[in-house]
Amino acid sequence: MRSTLIALAVTGLTGLYAAGATSADVIPPAARAIGVTPQTGLIVGNSHSYYNCGVNNYIAQLTREAGVPWKARMITIGGVGLDQHNVREYLKNDKPLDRFARRTPMFDVVLLQAQSVGAISPKRREAFAQAVAKHARAARSAGAEPVLIGMWPRSHRMDKLGVLHGSTMAVAKANDMAVIPVGLAFAKSLKERPDLKLHMSDRRHPTAEGSYLYAATTFAALFKRNPEGMKARGWCEKPLDDADALHLQRVAWETVKTFYGW
Repeated sequence: MRSTLIALAVTGLTGLYAAGATSADVIPPAARAIGVTPQTGLIVGNSHSYYNCGVNNYIAQLTREAGVPWKARMITIGGVGLDQHNVREYLKNDKPLDRFARRTPMFDVVLLQAQSVGAISPKRREAFAQAVAKHARAARSAGAEPVLIGMWPRSHRMDKLGVLHGSTMAVAKANDMAVIPVGLAFAKSLKERPDLKLHMSDRRHPTAEGSYLYAATTFAALFKRNPEGMKARGWCEKPLDDADALHLQRVAWETVKTFYGW
């Protein structure tokens, strides 16, 4: 049954979004949740993660306020896919001055953030699938749980979210990985608040609001915590106003809660 739902996601969700379906309409029931409550994490990706001074700093702001123990390292390379990262090398604890190397395992989770079209581009999807499999093995060999970030499409191609989400879920399922549904949270927010811009003018990178939603969704998924009502308002001298932050907190929690069946 679950395999059938994922197959349907790959082939049919674009039409649902074109018809105005919400993110909840396309979520298979009880997606695999993250299996550990992490205290350390490695975020691997590109400029989608490092825009606005880094999603890692947004997550850190939320965890500090919540009193959740969390330390993270982020390694990003602009404009590249996961196939151009060497996660196995990142996880070697052979550097005596590296504070993470003093811990075993170095990281509890490894979050893999791909290009926004990596899972569906005819030129990139095979490399994406191979890279996810390779990095998942490397993470597990180092004692960490690998997790995929479910990406958002470009602003003018939000009709591609169904296919992007379905392809991401299929690759995650093949590697027994959890997915953090950031792209679905983007879709939910844009449906409810189309005035609140989540994409920069280049139509791909996140605004401060987009980075905040990325972080709030990740925070909710990692720690099973509801961010609603938190005072964190963002990072990088780009504070959100109260109404926008509260909206994004609610969207993050509702998306995650529905996605994992909590």
